[in-house]
Amino acid sequence: MVFWSAVWPYLVGALVVGGAGVAAWWLWRTDREVRERDHLWRQADRVENGLRTLADMDAMTGYGV
Repeated sequence: MVFWSAVWPYLVGALVVGGAGVAAWWLWRTDREVRERDHLWRQADRVENGLRTLADMDAMTGYGV
């Protein structure tokens, strides 16, 4: 019983540190995925804007609707 009372704080600490590491990794990975999707969307939007013709630009209302 003395052995368990000496070891349990280290096990709890290891679980807390491991859980924090997993959470940090998950947040980092999610951030990278969101940034990559945003980058791809912005790139596609720039290409789409570059393909507009002058007639398309003249047909725009300017009100963003």
